[in-house]
Amino acid sequence: MDSVRDIWWVLGTPADVERTGIEIQDILLNKCIPFLSKQDSLGGIVAVADDPALRRMPVEQLSYAILKHLTGARAEARQILDAWLADEKRQAWHDCVRGVRERLACMP
Repeated sequence: MDSVRDIWWVLGTPADVERTGIEIQDILLNKCIPFLSKQDSLGGIVAVADDPALRRMPVEQLSYAILKHLTGARAEARQILDAWLADEKRQAWHDCVRGVRERLACMP
């Protein structure tokens, strides 16, 4: 996956607006739409989420465990959540993780 970075445009003249519009259209057609098209199924979403760069924040990591569970990788989901509960540095998240584990246990 490409590195994530913000893009800013300066719109000082009508020519800047036109040039920026063409650039944005190119980005949408050649990057955004193909990226979103890959995510047309739960398996496609997991394939994208398998990139560790997309799991930096705690909520992203919990979402990943939920996705794993939903796609049948229940043991892997349990391992992710158990590792959270074993990590004392993440104690502030333990109640949330326990709640996720309980809800996943109730799912078929």
